[in-house]
Amino acid sequence: MDAVFAGLFSNWDITANIEDVDTSGWDEYKRLKKHLLSDADAEILIEKEEYLFLKEKIRRFRMQPGGNGINAAIALSEAGARAVASCTSRTEGMLSALAERGVFIAEGGKIAYTLSAKRKGEDFEHI
Repeated sequence: MDAVFAGLFSNWDITANIEDVDTSGWDEYKRLKKHLLSDADAEILIEKEEYLFLKEKIRRFRMQPGGNGINAAIALSEAGARAVASCTSRTEGMLSALAERGVFIAEGGKIAYTLSAKRKGEDFEHI
């Protein structure tokens, strides 16, 4: 097999321990705090102002490439396959992180070296 192609979506997965989150001053964001402190394993969509507030409250976090397609491509690359991703997020930061993990990018019907596939746009984040 020459290459394995994986998925479309990419994002940054941002994780933090609850001990690294300042849980004071959440009066306007009670819904968000309730979800954060619950034992629920679910994703919620948040508004931009909630996102900015949450980012201020996280003292330490870990950031890594994520999304189903990217997770599959990284796992395949780590297993020794030539992994190629078609990702929507093509900023320099994301592409550098994928290059470090040996993932190539599908671009224009070819397999591109990761950093040559750079495009303008924004990354998506899952916190």
